[in-house]
Amino acid sequence: MTAVVTPSAPFVLGVAVPQALRIFDPDVPGWFGWFSLLGVVWIYIVQFRLYKTVNELYRQAGMKEPLVIWWLFVPGLNLIVGLRQIHFLTQFWAKKQGITVDDVLADSIPLLSANT
Repeated sequence: MTAVVTPSAPFVLGVAVPQALRIFDPDVPGWFGWFSLLGVVWIYIVQFRLYKTVNELYRQAGMKEPLVIWWLFVPGLNLIVGLRQIHFLTQFWAKKQGITVDDVLADSIPLLSANT
């Protein structure tokens, strides 16, 4: 049995561990909590790489690129971009395999599923 580490695991650890140590360990200096920013930086790096991958797959297939880069940098929209990345990556590979995938949630929210 192998362990699977998702891109969000380093994010959660990078944010939670420095804060927990800062709060619960009296020997850890207060400034140590600033290391939580590494978790935030990590999630932006992963989102940017996934953005490039998804758009490149669509471009190589001769389809319109679905993701907009500046959405990554607007707080709140970066969560929507993450959901869009998952949606469009799933749709791409399903289409490659000839499978039709109904994404009820994304289809009911045009902001998630519209290829702008």
